[in-house]
Amino acid sequence: MDEKRIDILPSRGIRLHKITKEELMQHYNFSCAIEGYCVATLAKTYQKDKKNPSVKKLKKLMEQMEKRLDEQQDFDEYFALDQQFHKELLESLRDPYFSNLQHSSMGFYNHPEIQFTDNELSRKEVYECHRKILNAICEGDSPDAYEALLEHADLMLKAF
Repeated sequence: MDEKRIDILPSRGIRLHKITKEELMQHYNFSCAIEGYCVATLAKTYQKDKKNPSVKKLKKLMEQMEKRLDEQQDFDEYFALDQQFHKELLESLRDPYFSNLQHSSMGFYNHPEIQFTDNELSRKEVYECHRKILNAICEGDSPDAYEALLEHADLMLKAF
């Protein structure tokens, strides 16, 4: 269990931790650095191998996400697909170290509380960011893939 998700209040009990702006910036910087490298590398490798298994998985995930864009549908299913998308970006390097970073407490990974904010953040907006990332990867455009990833991270940051 991640101890940072619970605050102990002496003589009062416990409560779920409300992430601070500083903690959010740490998540943002970590995720942008790690995933930015992954999307840029994936865009380069896709140009050499159009049968890249990670790109195939990302396309499949996007199809599944598109079917769950209705805000009335269960958030858990959509969030799980979102997490799989980001996990696959890390897995695309086929490097165990990067694959294990999904378990780091620093990234946006496995933090649904970041998506539950007072500001409106629609599934469609998140989906469109993922679509831009995937399109840039498929075009072999590393700089655009990185910029699309930053747009996605900025969207998450602004929602907080």
